[in-house]
Amino acid sequence: MTPIYREPFGLPLRWQAEQSVLPSAVMAYFNNKASDAQIKLVRKYLEYYIKAPCWLANIANEEDKEKFNKLIERVETLKTTQEILDWVYACLDWGIDPL
Repeated sequence: MTPIYREPFGLPLRWQAEQSVLPSAVMAYFNNKASDAQIKLVRKYLEYYIKAPCWLANIANEEDKEKFNKLIERVETLKTTQEILDWVYACLDWGIDPL
């Protein structure tokens, strides 16, 4: 995904508004029928989403920034539907719902 974010806060674009194969890949993920290529596409979207400028801009202390950066690093390692699910739950702990 091209790193384009909505101004003025740097919000990520939602997968539902995408005019590509991303919505079908996410739906396949939801239905536990995603191919390896679709899982990779979902992971790339999640990486784009979590790297949105708005999230780090709202973290006040260095300890939380460090924890959040680990969440960002972790997205790059996701390979299975279970790993994605676990990562999404970690995002929800931050009040972020990427899917």
